[in-house]
Amino acid sequence: MLSMILAAALPVLQIGWSQADITPKEKVFLSGMHKARVSEGVQSPLTTTALCFRKGETTVVFVSCDLINISDDLREAVTKKLNRPDLHLLLHATHNHTAPRPALKTIDYGVKLEAMSNADYLEFASGEIVKAIETALKDRKPGSVAFGVDEAVIGRNRRWVDDKGKATMYGLGRAEQKEVFRHIEGYEDHSVNLLATYDESGKLRGVVINVAMPSQKDQGEFLVSADFWHEARQEIRKRFGNDLFILPQCATAGDQAPFYLWGNAAHKRMLELRNRSWREEIAVRIANAVGRILPVIEPTRDGDPAFQYQEIRLELPLIQVKQADVDEAESTVAKFREEYEKQLAALPPEAERTGRWYVPLTRAWHKMRYARTIRRRFEKQGETMPLRLDLLRLGDIAFVTMPFEVYLDYGIQIKVRSPFIQNFLVQLAGSGGYLSSPRAEAGKGYGSNPASNPISSGSGQMMTEAIVKGLRELKPEPEATPEP
Repeated sequence: MLSMILAAALPVLQIGWSQADITPKEKVFLSGMHKARVSEGVQSPLTTTALCFRKGETTVVFVSCDLINISDDLREAVTKKLNRPDLHLLLHATHNHTAPRPALKTIDYGVKLEAMSNADYLEFASGEIVKAIETALKDRKPGSVAFGVDEAVIGRNRRWVDDKGKATMYGLGRAEQKEVFRHIEGYEDHSVNLLATYDESGKLRGVVINVAMPSQKDQGEFLVSADFWHEARQEIRKRFGNDLFILPQCATAGDQAPFYLWGNAAHKRMLELRNRSWREEIAVRIANAVGRILPVIEPTRDGDPAFQYQEIRLELPLIQVKQADVDEAESTVAKFREEYEKQLAALPPEAERTGRWYVPLTRAWHKMRYARTIRRRFEKQGETMPLRLDLLRLGDIAFVTMPFEVYLDYGIQIKVRSPFIQNFLVQLAGSGGYLSSPRAEAGKGYGSNPASNPISSGSGQMMTEAIVKGLRELKPEPEATPEP
């Protein structure tokens, strides 16, 4: 009888961890920022971290990558190399702009530049990611989990609205902008959701840290880095153990960034007084939140939580583009084509090109190509976009992955309507693009226009309804007891 009781108390959940280095070994094209940036060195390593959960016949693997997004090419390459149709693979990125983009095609910048191709980096990174997954699968051992939440202000909403109702991403540095400023457009979410995993002896092995903040503090730099997650890993391991696994997740944060639109002078002064960089300050704030959570959740460890996975497939209508949008885009294309041709004509001979000579040229080229996106979307009116969402129940918490840079209005709505105590929402589990809110669409501007939004807020609400429905299926509300 005693042996039966002891057997029932053993953890049923199996947990495995692994981490791998995906830092490129040569010069690469860094992602985003509407221009070419050829890397000039490595400031900090890029990592991929895998966390495997198995209970019964269900295996789920989270894979976090210090990348800008998860391209379709990367997902397909990892899936093919791994060749494990029996498990559910949840790839997601921290939205890091100081990393290369693993893809079959290298972006055309309108001029020849020497750097590792995206396809070559895809081959390298996908191989290392698969090794990390396979190691995490082999590392599986009985264990337990605990969860909690705290807060850390590591950034703010990055869109502001003027006296005419027009929204702008960033800015507010010029006097004329300050005079017409009226309000910040959207909400802010400073939650730090934490999931801790423990081995059979109760030792802490790893943490999942979910914050509504993309890792793009140094988004325009020319050095490969993991941005603030590098300093965060260092600070957390200094406090809780050098062998601790750390898996970062970027929650819905399409309209948030690790910057301050206002109060910058006071903020800068405090950093100087503390003798910290902003990345170091972010790391300390995240580590402080982790330190407040861990001691109080440790006694709640659960080795046999409810464990259910659900995949949702949707076909959502593409954003509707008006003829007026196309006409405006054509005007923009003409403007930047003229600038590109002027820059191209002024280029010195190849032997005399030094430094970042290519930046103004490639910025004009990229702006021209970006505006052309509107015409391509206009030509696809009536078509749909296939969408994959992953939902996982782990006891009283839920994980939800989404492919876009999702504005906070959707994230908060999901959290409010969800039946779970805590919700770990994970954006950029796909190729990206903004998914802006109705109020952002009204304000327009970058991040909320046909060139940067593949689907509209109407489709975003359809996605939200599907997620809420799925969460309620994973954790049905108890039926009300009829009154006598």
